Amino acid sequence: MDERLITIQVGAILCDIGKIVKRAQINNDDYYLAGLNFLKKFPILENNNELYEIVEHPTSQTLKNAQIDNNSLAYIVHEANNIACGSDIEKTEDLNLGMMRLNSVFNNVHTEKNKIKKSFSIADFGKYSFNMPKKSEANLCTDDYKKILEEIQKKFPTNIESKFLPEKLGIVFEETCSYIPSNSLDEYSDISYYDHAKITSALSACMYIYDKENYITDFRQEYFSNIENSRNIEKFLFVSGAFTGIQDFIYTITSKMAMKSLRGRSFFLEMFIEHIIDEILSQMSLSRLNLIYSGGSQFSMLLPNIEKSKEILKNYKEVVNDFLLEQVGTNIYFETSYTPTTAEELGNGLNNSKKSENKIGNIFRRLSIQVSKNKLSRYSKEQLAELFNEDSCTNKIESYTKECIICKKSEKEEILKQNTKMEGFTGIEVCGSCKHYIKLGSAIAKLYHSNSNEKKEFIVELNDKPEEKDTVLIFPKYDSTRVHLQLMDKNKIEQRKDSIHRYYSINSYDMSDKLCKNIWIGNYNIYDSETNGQKLIEFENLVKLSKGIERLAVFRADVDNLGMLFQSGFEDKSSDEPYKTVALSKSAVMSRYLSDFFKRRINLILSKKDGANESNEIFKKYCNIIKENDNNLRDIVIVYSGGDDIFAIGTWNEVIEFAIDLRTAFKEFTNNKITLSAGIGFFQDSFPVYQMANRTGELESIAKSYTRSDGGTKDAIALFGNMNNNELNHVYGWDDFIEKVLEEKYKYLKETVSLEDGTEKEKVFVGKSKWYKIMQLISNRLTKEEKRIDIARFAYTLARISSTKDNEENYKSLKHNLLMWMKDEEDAKQLLTAINILIYEVREGKKNGKQ
Repeated sequence: MDERLITIQVGAILCDIGKIVKRAQINNDDYYLAGLNFLKKFPILENNNELYEIVEHPTSQTLKNAQIDNNSLAYIVHEANNIACGSDIEKTEDLNLGMMRLNSVFNNVHTEKNKIKKSFSIADFGKYSFNMPKKSEANLCTDDYKKILEEIQKKFPTNIESKFLPEKLGIVFEETCSYIPSNSLDEYSDISYYDHAKITSALSACMYIYDKENYITDFRQEYFSNIENSRNIEKFLFVSGAFTGIQDFIYTITSKMAMKSLRGRSFFLEMFIEHIIDEILSQMSLSRLNLIYSGGSQFSMLLPNIEKSKEILKNYKEVVNDFLLEQVGTNIYFETSYTPTTAEELGNGLNNSKKSENKIGNIFRRLSIQVSKNKLSRYSKEQLAELFNEDSCTNKIESYTKECIICKKSEKEEILKQNTKMEGFTGIEVCGSCKHYIKLGSAIAKLYHSNSNEKKEFIVELNDKPEEKDTVLIFPKYDSTRVHLQLMDKNKIEQRKDSIHRYYSINSYDMSDKLCKNIWIGNYNIYDSETNGQKLIEFENLVKLSKGIERLAVFRADVDNLGMLFQSGFEDKSSDEPYKTVALSKSAVMSRYLSDFFKRRINLILSKKDGANESNEIFKKYCNIIKENDNNLRDIVIVYSGGDDIFAIGTWNEVIEFAIDLRTAFKEFTNNKITLSAGIGFFQDSFPVYQMANRTGELESIAKSYTRSDGGTKDAIALFGNMNNNELNHVYGWDDFIEKVLEEKYKYLKETVSLEDGTEKEKVFVGKSKWYKIMQLISNRLTKEEKRIDIARFAYTLARISSTKDNEENYKSLKHNLLMWMKDEEDAKQLLTAINILIYEVREGKKNGKQ
């Protein structure tokens, strides 16, 4: 790697470290001198004058009279700092370096919704914590910054010659500096030190590579004396990559070993996209600091606008799609798109004193158009020729084949028979691919439950054949050769170092060595107690954990209007300067927050840890309205949780409560500025998985098209599902579902009514048959053209419910409330949903085969 490229990335991360030193009040010099003095504790500055120059000259004032060469990297980093900030540093920097908290980036999202201001406290280092923004006037203190500096010192990489230093240094600052502001002026105080440094580093690397390719060596002229011209040159590529066809690939399976297969297929795509990211960045000699966003089987990154970048993107796209055609077929396709852009755009009008338009939004719009255009012509000419050739490897049908029992793909009989002999596959004829997905699904379960360092395991990419015959997965490298993935602990990794391509530490800030990458995934799951906690639970045992009726629930949810959020979410139409707070760094911060929520926070919510506590404003406790006073972990398995959406399967009661937990936490986390919509489908464990996914997807779509009682759209939940009848759809705005259906009607019925005779004397016994008659009357009231109540039948049904001296008050109350709710159409619909949930709490004697 080019040593100057290493230096400029490191310098971009460290150039403002003096701000932290000053806030800790351990040095009274100007902040850049304070930073230099702090860094002198480490060998990092030794024999590296260029790094010294970057840290010593972070501002125009320091550069103006600097005795440094015209090709000093300090000029590039200074300009990158301006672009990341969205304005010239001297115009925005608070030289007093106040001690305010990091404001939530959601304060400046959709400002028309509310003007509530929230901020973060610093995180507990080394703890997998749920850092929720709160309303707080209290500033940070010098002790907070001293703790941060102490933590940085503990983990600071010292070897400047190592090519992995920029990325590892980024990990240190992500862990320690994600919750302190880079700039303490109010309009910029929602960008953390880490996020600003990361973007500055990415921009600096792109500018350096572009200039080197185009023989630009006078950086003082380019980025200091003649800056306006340079800012309008397209030096950057804003790149996106994504898989399409995900749902067809993950969910088109039967119910045999479904949970492991689903989780394995999902994680295959999650790991594959991370592998692709690292292959592209590696070919460009760049680190993950240039990765803007990763989640939902897609990513965005910044690359230099040179031919090499375009060639790498084009070539590797073909390599990946060749591999997918060979291994998976046409269900999955990988696409990369990019749009050239300038510093002027990325800085949202750097040359203008007043922001006149949303240039960041324009980048996202252009990229979205390019993505749509590229999807119309998926494959290269060579790949199309292969697809249309009936004798090609893609289309050739082997003799003596049978269908895989899981995915229905044709496979050689000998392979199917061979797989039936493997542990856990007795009598089940699965193809080679499904075998690996099942093994991977089990592996992911192990990763979640391996908490201690002694047990910690990594996903490892091996260049040669693994020791195990049944490797977990195979991925294509950029040169079209293959890497084999398998789980390894640290001791094994040390033994196999020579054959390791790279490896991934899951859900930790690991800094093992240059080959280790750190990624975050939502991988919460529960083990099967019948296997002594050794294997991921399957449907047939998971459903037995249900309260009452044995039913699984599928939960699908995603963020509403995400594309528009990135294009125009930071615009403030009520302000004289509506585009003032639009900045690339803010979009990057919001991307990271959303990804962080669905990949990291999700595990805490499901395990009922840390997230809910009295110091939060909304998310004070976990929902337990169905399973009262139950502190056990949720009986749920995450199939997929990406950058903005989630798919999970669990017992019906746990999924309802988790849905409320998720929405409540999301509402507080995003300052009630961003919404999500969800569908919950209820199924027997033998129901085909693809049908579960499809039906729940339809419910999610209904929720997204719902008009709430306040006149707004989306921000809703749909469950159960009579999808052909709008009047009987169980779809509500979240607040109505929580407050009206559950907290009011369901809770009242549960406190007043017993479904089993003689169990609770003070409660009114109402058998299931009577509830079904009441539900039919409600359905008629909602669907008949005149929307009238059949008072006579309703009165007769209520009269057939017997009362006693012990429950007389509850009996009168029940009749009164049922009648009052029946009179109002919305109340009647809510009552119908509440009764459905109540009846689910009664366990069936025998399954009847119906959904």
